[in-house]
Amino acid sequence: MVFLFQLKNSFSINTRLIQVRRGLQMEAMKIEDILLGEKDQGDVNVDGMSIPVSTLKKLMEDGYSHLRVYGENRTVSLWGKSCSACFTEEQLHERK
Repeated sequence: MVFLFQLKNSFSINTRLIQVRRGLQMEAMKIEDILLGEKDQGDVNVDGMSIPVSTLKKLMEDGYSHLRVYGENRTVSLWGKSCSACFTEEQLHERK
């Protein structure tokens, strides 16, 4: 279950939305950190999703640097300096 909370910063007029899952803020991860020590073959488990290491390496070559997993609908959001995309777990396996 996902809840959206709007928090007001006492030092600023701006408000921000924080997506909260089970009481914890969903964090973005650097793809390079996920791949540390991983071999080219096989899959890596990221928040319960199985993602091929080779796919993550290709995505890094394409300019993507961060990802966030949305487990409720089994999707992954990826972005870099000049690109962004969203993939399902199946689509990531097809990109091997």
